[in-house]
Amino acid sequence: MKYCLTALLLGLACCGPVLAQDKAARSKKSAELLKEFGGNYKIFTTRHWILVYKADLEWVKSCGAMLERTHDTFVATFEKAGFKLGKLKEDLVGVLIGEEKDYREYRDRNRSQSGRSSSPPRGGGGVYSSRTNRITFFDDRTRERSRPGSRSRPAELVNLSKAAHEGAHQLAFNLGVHKRGGRYPPWLVEGLAANFEMEDTARPFGPYTKNLSLRRRNLLKLHERGKTAPLKEFVAARRPRDPQPGELGLIYSQGWGLFRFLLHNYPGKLQGYLQGFTAEGAERPSPQVFRRRFEKAFGSFEKVEKQWQAFLGDLAKAEEGAGKSPRRRRRRL
Repeated sequence: MKYCLTALLLGLACCGPVLAQDKAARSKKSAELLKEFGGNYKIFTTRHWILVYKADLEWVKSCGAMLERTHDTFVATFEKAGFKLGKLKEDLVGVLIGEEKDYREYRDRNRSQSGRSSSPPRGGGGVYSSRTNRITFFDDRTRERSRPGSRSRPAELVNLSKAAHEGAHQLAFNLGVHKRGGRYPPWLVEGLAANFEMEDTARPFGPYTKNLSLRRRNLLKLHERGKTAPLKEFVAARRPRDPQPGELGLIYSQGWGLFRFLLHNYPGKLQGYLQGFTAEGAERPSPQVFRRRFEKAFGSFEKVEKQWQAFLGDLAKAEEGAGKSPRRRRRRL
């Protein structure tokens, strides 16, 4: 009942018109997905997504509604910033799996088939694959049941924030902000998606709102402890194969802040910077190439670093003014 109510409050989109494909094409695609996944899976559709699921239907509906909110927020955000977005060429596909163990088995099987490591970072509850162009995630309520006493955020918030994050990845690669096959530094891809997470699911969200995610407080904690990376190093960093504690958190949290900073202060330059990644070959660019590309787009690292540090200072002041200083809330970070 709670998820049904949540879906209604979010504005359930399944009754809207089919925009990405005609009904015949959608029916054909749905049948193909059911054949691929087998009889334990079912289909739920929204305006822009076909969701193949083995999970609680009310949870699927709430995630579908959040995906549609993310679509509308994503388009409004980048149009406001002056980006020229493409059009969706087909329905987007999401795989929603109720149980965490089933999700991890599915994800590891697909990583193995694609030649990737079958040991993904711990704690991840969702993924977008540019190879399959699908998002996949599980119901975080099963994570809480399997880990009693966890201090994680409420499962409903995690589920909807996760749907928005993975949906933002998928939209970026299908509306022309990113290009499938492009070689991007991890902070750029994850920083964009993290800006569509939220702290309050009932309020508008996105990088032009104050409905900020947990990434903000994590970034401020890193800044307070002097553990943010200099931009000259950060913009060229690669995703570690065997991440140590805190490494991925830095990519996501500092990436959240840096993407927000650039979008607010250099929207035109940010669009040009992103377009520079659309003609990559098979080889991943070197750190030197990533640095040169960033500096060419935004100016010298010395100049941008000063502005970035001022942005962090303003963010900390706003947090303290709201009574949410990292020092006061250290135990919750």
